[in-house]
Amino acid sequence: DIISEIEEPTQNRDLIDELIERMKIAILSIGSEGDVRPYISLGKELQSAEHANPPHEVHLLTHSTARARVEAAGLRFADIGKDPVVELRESESGKAIAEASAFKKMSAMKAWFTSLLEDWFQKGLDSLKDIRPDFAVLGTFPMNVHSVLCSDVLKIPFCQIHLMPIIPTAEHAPPVGFGDAQTSFEFTAKLKWKLSMAAGYNLLYAAPLSKLYAPHGVTISNSVVSEKWATTPAILGYSTALSPRPADYDGGRVKIVGPLMDDHSKEDVDTFLETRNGQKLADYFSKKSQTEKRPVVFVGFGSMWETLTDQEKRTLLTKIISTAKALENETYGFIVQCDESSGRDVGALAGDIPENFLAIQNAPHSWLFPQVNIVVCHGGSGTTHKALLHGCATIVCPCKPDDSDQPFWAGCVARAGLGVHGPDIKSVTRKKLSKCVRQILDDSAIESNVKAASAKMKKQDGVKNGAKAVLHFSSSVENA
Repeated sequence: DIISEIEEPTQNRDLIDELIERMKIAILSIGSEGDVRPYISLGKELQSAEHANPPHEVHLLTHSTARARVEAAGLRFADIGKDPVVELRESESGKAIAEASAFKKMSAMKAWFTSLLEDWFQKGLDSLKDIRPDFAVLGTFPMNVHSVLCSDVLKIPFCQIHLMPIIPTAEHAPPVGFGDAQTSFEFTAKLKWKLSMAAGYNLLYAAPLSKLYAPHGVTISNSVVSEKWATTPAILGYSTALSPRPADYDGGRVKIVGPLMDDHSKEDVDTFLETRNGQKLADYFSKKSQTEKRPVVFVGFGSMWETLTDQEKRTLLTKIISTAKALENETYGFIVQCDESSGRDVGALAGDIPENFLAIQNAPHSWLFPQVNIVVCHGGSGTTHKALLHGCATIVCPCKPDDSDQPFWAGCVARAGLGVHGPDIKSVTRKKLSKCVRQILDDSAIESNVKAASAKMKKQDGVKNGAKAVLHFSSSVENA
C-alpha cells in the first residue's frame, strides 16, 4: 500500500507509485499566505524527479505578493490577480467595508468582492491561456471562479484541492460560516450544505460570473458550479487526527492525504538564527533551564494580524501582556509574534513587562514549535496542524469567526481534546485567555492526546501523498 501513512489506506489503494509522462501542471490558489504556502510545497514535490524524468513543469497561479516565495522554490509563477488580504486592508473598497454601517456593510462587501472576482477571472484566464497546462489543480476559490472556465472554455482537465473537509457530507455542516460545523441531525447538515452553496453563490458570485462568462458563450449558475463540486475528484489536505473521515465520502473520488505542510531546511534555520529575531529567540531559550517544567506559550495570528487596525493591535497586545503577568508563576514565559512597530510599542503599552516576555516579528514554526508547549493561534489550517504536529497544546482564537474555517478548526481541537476553543480575537481578555491556558495546565489528558495526535500526524506525508493523488487523477479525469 503506497500510502500506508494515511488512516484510510483502502481508500487510497489505487494511487500507484510510478513514473508517468512529463506534464505541465497548473495549481490555482487564492487567499492568505496560509492558503498559498501548502501549494508551494505540493508544487515542489510534483517537480521531483521521483514522479517524472524529466520532471513535471509546475506553475503556481497566485498573487504577486507570493511571487518571490514561489520562484525561490523553483516553481513558475503566474498571476491570478489581487490579494484579498492586501485589498481588504489597503483598497478603497476594502476600507469601505470597515467604515460601513451595519445596514450598508453587505453592499460594501459585494462591491469589494466583485472587483476581486473580475480580476481573478481575467488574470486566471490570461495565465492559463499562456501556460496551456495538461492538468490543473483548483483550490477553494478557483473551484467557484475557474472550474467551468477550465472544463467548458479552455478544455483543461482538473481536480480540486482543499485544506479542510469542504466536500458535502451528512456528518457535519460546512466548515465555513457555521461555527464549529456540528449538527445534531443528518438532514440538518444536508440542508446547511445546500443553503451554504446556494446562498453564497447567489449573493456573491452569480451576477459577476454571469457577466464574465457571457462573452465565452457559457451560461453559469449555482447548479452548474455545484455539479463541478459534486463530481470533480477531490484532494483534502488535512489530518484525520483533527477531523475524522466522513463515512459517506466516496473513496475513489475523495482522497484525504494528510496536512500539506512545508518544512525549513537547516540552511533556512541557520540563516534565520543570524537575524535579530533569531538571535533574540536563541538567547531566550538558552536561558531556560533544562529542568524548567513550566510551559512556554507562543501567541501568533499569522497574516491575520495585518487585518487588525493599529488600535486593535495595541489593545490585543495589552491584553496578552496582562495575561503573561497573571500567569507569571504558572508559565515560563510568553513569545508573541507581531509586526515590528507593535513590538516596539510593548514597553509603552504595559510598562512593567514580565521577565520572560518576548515580542518577535517572525520565526520558522518548524524550528520554534518544538521548543514551546502551548500555541495560541487564529485557527488557520496550517498553523493549527503544525502546532499539533510538534506536540503543542493549542488554543484557537478565531480572527474571522463568521466567514472562515477558523471556528471549525477551533471546534476540532476542542472535541479531540487537543486544546481549547478560545474567544474570538476581538473578544480576548486577560481573564478569558488566562482561563484557556489554565484549562490546559489543569487537564493532563490534553497532553497525552496531543502526543498521540502528533505521533499519528508524523506518519502522514501530506505533500508526497497529495502529489501522488494529483498524478493519479491526472491520468483518470475526463471533465474537460
